[in-house]
Amino acid sequence: MNSLILTRPDAPVKRVSLTTDRVLQLIAEIHAAGRAASRQTVADLLEVPVGKVDEHTKKLIESGAIRRVMPGVFEPVESMPPARAVSVTRIQGGWVKIEVGDDMLTITLEEERMLAMSVKGAAEQFHAMVTGRDLADQIADLRRRDHEQAERAATDKARISALEEQLRVFMSVPKQLRIDDPR
Repeated sequence: MNSLILTRPDAPVKRVSLTTDRVLQLIAEIHAAGRAASRQTVADLLEVPVGKVDEHTKKLIESGAIRRVMPGVFEPVESMPPARAVSVTRIQGGWVKIEVGDDMLTITLEEERMLAMSVKGAAEQFHAMVTGRDLADQIADLRRRDHEQAERAATDKARISALEEQLRVFMSVPKQLRIDDPR
């Protein structure tokens, strides 16, 4: 089993107060090492109770610094700088100028086509991801509605049975006959 070394082995052990920044740093280190950053792993490495780790991971999730991969397992959220302005200008003679923020690139139409093909894959991947998320939301909504309707149907069936029984008693109809039987 691979172990994660956070300090030099010969360095003296010193107690560091647990801070949210330290928990974030450790989760990032564990994630970078290719291991699962579980609450138990973080607590063991920091030598603190799991409850203390939970307090800090809750703050980090609320601030958007980490995300919960599954219950008790976290990973850092990659933060990107804000998007810059993008402009594409076609120039006579077959040139294309692409401006992204303060950077400018002048390319040929052939290079533009190659660039478009590489960007197309990212766009399709994003579209598939959004579509998948939307479908998952719709499926969850349909399951919720189905569950609610099943509960209502069970409640309605019980009410109908109770009302039929009251009507049987009122009309003095034996249980063997149906109420709507013409006999």
